[in-house]
Amino acid sequence: MAPSTSTTLILTNDTPTSTTIGGSPDSPVGTESFHEAIVRNAKGQAVGTFHASVLTVDVSPGDVTETRLRTVVFDLKGGQIVATGVAVYPASEKYLAVQASSRIAIVGGTGSYLGALGQMVTTKKDDGTYRHVLTLLQR
Repeated sequence: MAPSTSTTLILTNDTPTSTTIGGSPDSPVGTESFHEAIVRNAKGQAVGTFHASVLTVDVSPGDVTETRLRTVVFDLKGGQIVATGVAVYPASEKYLAVQASSRIAIVGGTGSYLGALGQMVTTKKDDGTYRHVLTLLQR
């Protein structure tokens, strides 16, 4: 059954600090990267921290894309919002392609966001920051 209303929250994270742990020498499967950044509201005010892990889970030899499992946590003043799902990345890139979008599920939250459900669409911007549009379902 579809919810009657939803709330949209727009957040932007600064260019993240990142580190990568490699998979096997023969395959990028198992390569995992970790990212952290200041997260800002629509007015540009710092409102918390963005944390993400991205794990390469499926590649086809010679393919130009990789499927990666993203787990994202927004640690905000009122609590946390957690999102996860798979996204397609260029195989030769650590990050989403510029202006590419990825849609994953919001699967939970804490504090003010307890029981959060919905979806998040992330778009990488030209300046290396990321815009996240979170649609939170209301029951």
